[in-house]
Amino acid sequence: MNRRDFLTLLAAAPASALADGTRPADARHLILIELKGGNDGLNTVVPYRDAVYRKLRPNLALAAEQCLPLDDTRALHPELSSLIPVWQRGELAIVEGLGYDNPNRSHFRSIDIWHSASDSDEKSSTGWLSTSLHDPLNSVDAVVFGNRPAPIAGGDARYVAFDSLDAYIATHSRLTTPRGQATNTLLRALGDTNALGEHYRQSLAEHPLPSTNVRFAGSKFSRWLGDTARLLKSGMAPPLIKLHLSGFDTHADQLERHSALLRQFSEGMAALRTELIDAGLWDKVLIMTYSEFGRRLSENASQGSDHGTAAPHFLIGGRVKGGLYGITPSLQHLQADDLVHTVDYRALYRTVLQHWWNLPVQPGIRNRFEAIDCLRT
Repeated sequence: MNRRDFLTLLAAAPASALADGTRPADARHLILIELKGGNDGLNTVVPYRDAVYRKLRPNLALAAEQCLPLDDTRALHPELSSLIPVWQRGELAIVEGLGYDNPNRSHFRSIDIWHSASDSDEKSSTGWLSTSLHDPLNSVDAVVFGNRPAPIAGGDARYVAFDSLDAYIATHSRLTTPRGQATNTLLRALGDTNALGEHYRQSLAEHPLPSTNVRFAGSKFSRWLGDTARLLKSGMAPPLIKLHLSGFDTHADQLERHSALLRQFSEGMAALRTELIDAGLWDKVLIMTYSEFGRRLSENASQGSDHGTAAPHFLIGGRVKGGLYGITPSLQHLQADDLVHTVDYRALYRTVLQHWWNLPVQPGIRNRFEAIDCLRT
């Protein structure tokens, strides 16, 4: 599939925002969470009874009695315990074996591939959501926490990027226009795009955002989730909210570092879920994780794992049909000593575009990338 074919999939847009920045009551939102650095899928969704896993990871393999079984062969890392109630309620879908042909193990190149929905030999700077979310009536199409807007960058969609929602409202923080042209803090850039973005900031300032009932404190990731909840509760959240959790490049001392990261993620998801359920918004939100690649099956000499290929990812939300999806990569039939992907990562994107936002899908794309039937309409 070439880039032009894929972008045809992005022709329609979600419902428009109202003039004051609020979204329609039935609007749906996507929360994209980048697990930055390459999350170790094998110690996230664990093949806890596989002898090959234990043989090739004498120090990294998790003890079977510590893992949280999902079925007879797969289990969650023990620090994902806050997700077990979500799993039991059928609101967590785990898609295994995600990757692409001719995988690239460079952080920069592989994440570019994921962000642009391109093949490994095709370069593009246009984010996979940067065209689909553009709606002239939206003040902004996305909010990005931090400085990693690539899925929404390079097209016509408007986004704002900041580290703190309150600081953004108070200090006229950075506004970004189509094609990556940024204003300064005095908003001196010209054009309707910046006027719309400033209107969005003013709308937030004029309508005090609700507080959260759940405490979101500690890490930056947790605070971003708290700001996400406030935006959603305000009714002024755009279709896309994107954030990241850094630190997954675990070449050394992986066990402790990876455990701490998964604890942050798990507890953050549980807190956000509680907040959105209380606000009656859980059915309006879909959370999706992604990362540039997984890690190698064999551990390295530093009690860590090196850049790999295929990995599982999560879809979480009130309309998710929970369960295990995809095909577990074989630990015995490897390619270049690494896992062989079983599901093209763009199946996730088609699932979001077609099943979550009800965008049309062209037959050629339908034939190559089957959507994952894990969402209730």
